[in-house]
Amino acid sequence: MTTVTLSEPAYAVGELVPVEQVAGPAALAERLRGYGFATCSVADRPPSELAADAVTGLLLRHGLTGGDIDAVVYGTCSHRGEPAGHPGVRGMLDRLGLAAARLYGVWLGESGNLAGALRLARALLMSTGMRTVLVVVADAVPGRPGEYRAMPNAVTVNGDGAAACLLSTVRRGAFTVEGIGHRAGPAMSAAGRGSGLREYLEFMTGVRAALTALHQEAGTGPDSYQWLVANNYSASNVSDFADLAGVAHERAFRGTASRHGHVFTADGLINLAALTGSADVAPGDRVLVLSTGPFSWGAIGLRRCEK
Repeated sequence: MTTVTLSEPAYAVGELVPVEQVAGPAALAERLRGYGFATCSVADRPPSELAADAVTGLLLRHGLTGGDIDAVVYGTCSHRGEPAGHPGVRGMLDRLGLAAARLYGVWLGESGNLAGALRLARALLMSTGMRTVLVVVADAVPGRPGEYRAMPNAVTVNGDGAAACLLSTVRRGAFTVEGIGHRAGPAMSAAGRGSGLREYLEFMTGVRAALTALHQEAGTGPDSYQWLVANNYSASNVSDFADLAGVAHERAFRGTASRHGHVFTADGLINLAALTGSADVAPGDRVLVLSTGPFSWGAIGLRRCEK
């Protein structure tokens, strides 16, 4: 079977602003502080420009040019402002030497877009002649009426940022991709930004289904993973994820939550980069990345490659 590796990610975020400046009511800011959020990434430029910084850093780190990339998978929640085919996105890729790379868009999974983007990139590698695919995820809170950064239930505060990684069958990466479980519940979209117990239970049912799908594909089980990387939600949410996954709470990485807030789809790659850079992830260790949105849930199984 073809081995697909995932590189160490690169990312870019906006200015770090105290939660009191973005939360609105003082009581909400206080709750966010209590849940582990201190500052939030706020950018004064569109997601495609944040993506340009992340991609530039990634290519430089690996000594690559745009000509080494066969395709780009661009995931975003900001599809109403800058979809994958937007001139700002296409122009950014062209400036970075990626004019010849095929461009694919992923946008319907909201903060769970990472799982869909990685699944598509892996499928391209395994079913075509492509050898290296660039995955880019980028988002920013839009400046439209009714949009807000701090969730009313204080489960998170939304930030702006982008992240990028390479999936490849020919280049050595930091991780081997062992499997991706992905489930969606379209009916949940009717709940919108619902934050009640019923919505939370449905959400966790979706996470459990994604985990089951991963275990079936990868031949793993609830105790197979040494580390957990999740989106930047409250500490109690991440603890619930750890319990579902069978990962010790102290191995559930939340190293960037207090700084960046929830940077939508980019959280998983940002936290994966921070984890590999700051913790003793040994060769052979398995890392579970949960990519979760309001109605789309993904479980990505990675194994640390030999150094």
